[in-house]
Amino acid sequence: MLQLSLIETLLHLSDTLPTGRKDSQALEKYHREMVELAKAETELDQRKEGADCIYYLAKAWDNGLINQDEFINLAQVVIAITNMSLDKLLLIAITKYGLRSRRGNPKSHAEESVAVGELLKLIN
Repeated sequence: MLQLSLIETLLHLSDTLPTGRKDSQALEKYHREMVELAKAETELDQRKEGADCIYYLAKAWDNGLINQDEFINLAQVVIAITNMSLDKLLLIAITKYGLRSRRGNPKSHAEESVAVGELLKLIN
């Protein structure tokens, strides 16, 4: 079952980011993130990249680039690769993009890794 409240929270965060919620390239960005997911060397990086995939899938669905069934089907691939539920991947994405949504839109991979690592301790 889709957690629409988590998806809406994630989309709300995208409103505060430079690319915004409206993103005609969200599906292409999902595909690029899938390449990054395939290259991830650690479990933490794999889960962070999987969350990025879900973020762009949510934006693609919100922008009408895919429908709900396509979202579910593509998300299932990410779920299988990361061995994480959709809810957990959404929580990771909310954590990452929540950090990036702060004033000035800072992007710190180190800070994100710490925050996601702490989150994983709570949700695993």
